[in-house]
Amino acid sequence: MHEPFPADLSGAFEALATRKLGQQASFRAYTPSTMTDAATLARDGAPSGTLVVADHQTAGRGRQGRSWNDAPGQNLLLSFVWRDGRPDAWPRALLGVALGVAETLDAMGLAATVKWPNDVRLGGRKVAGTIAQAAGGALIVGLGVNVNQTDFPDDLVATATSLALHAGQRLERATVLAALLPALERRLDDALSDHAETWLPAFTARLDGLGKTVRLVEGETMLTGTFTSVGEDGALRLLLPDGRARACYAGDVHLLPSSTP
Repeated sequence: MHEPFPADLSGAFEALATRKLGQQASFRAYTPSTMTDAATLARDGAPSGTLVVADHQTAGRGRQGRSWNDAPGQNLLLSFVWRDGRPDAWPRALLGVALGVAETLDAMGLAATVKWPNDVRLGGRKVAGTIAQAAGGALIVGLGVNVNQTDFPDDLVATATSLALHAGQRLERATVLAALLPALERRLDDALSDHAETWLPAFTARLDGLGKTVRLVEGETMLTGTFTSVGEDGALRLLLPDGRARACYAGDVHLLPSSTP
């Protein structure tokens, strides 16, 4: 069920500077998952840019089958339908969205970094993450940004943060959302294009772990090596201890001491 946007979010749409993203938008106070909602809209033929925003998700999803924790009414939880770009380029969407978030936070005076492929961090702690899937002939992108949440569960307290914790004050969610949507649209267009020069240098410049020893874990597969670069296809390039180069298209990156074999 669609509901009116609350006052602290409605202002984001008054003069939204996007071509498509958010031009059609709906709000849920509570929903199991905005990703599921957006996928349903895509299957019903929703146009590119259709946006779903929620105050709270009861079954929010992260990458690798994880859950997403949020405090009701404190953060930005959104998913959208995207029909632009070739499907074979869609895997780069995570990188473009992460870059758009990081640049938005930079413009707010918060120095953000990116943890390949999809996490945005402040001070080494996760402040935002994105996921993507195909549904209804479209790409469905989900994004969570911790805006005003200051308390986290015990298993996240050492690794999660929020904009409010770093800014030292609560922020207006509408202000953050209004700045975020144009940046997401622009960087998503860039990442899905055939012109890596429009986004890859900016993404690479803010990467955590570049040039360092990392461990990449995907399911039962674990690789340790030097994180040398991100390719134009969005893959993480590892230099393995035996001198072989490996392109990795998915997985979790863990930073290790440089002495780790």
